[in-house]
Amino acid sequence: MGDEAAQWLTDFLAMSVDANQTSLPRTYRPRTYRLVRFDPAHRRASSLDWTGGVQALNLFSDGYPLLVLSEASLAELNERLVAAGHDSVSIERFRPNIVLSGLHAHDEDRLSVMRVEAGADEVLLKTGQAQPALPHPQC
Repeated sequence: MGDEAAQWLTDFLAMSVDANQTSLPRTYRPRTYRLVRFDPAHRRASSLDWTGGVQALNLFSDGYPLLVLSEASLAELNERLVAAGHDSVSIERFRPNIVLSGLHAHDEDRLSVMRVEAGADEVLLKTGQAQPALPHPQC
């Protein structure tokens, strides 16, 4: 069933229809896709050093259940990439859950608390760290 499902997904995603002219033929873009999932019995937890001792489970995220990125940080990265002769990257490359505006580049690394107003409710997001986040060694 895995190969059959993968072929169906590949065929489905590889087809595109011009939204304005649905009578146009579908065109094929060669690429292979597979359906994936995590075993429900597998528990993948973030490092307790980074969560302040609170168990934070995650699955498809890159290691933490919440990823925050600022528009200014992305703009600064793209300036450096273009200056080095590379193409700029879109924010989708980082798959953030929350995108902040109105900050200086990398200010999101120094936030200790974010307050999210949601109607009558309020959510506080604490980073659990007193020190600024350090970039990943491969960055």
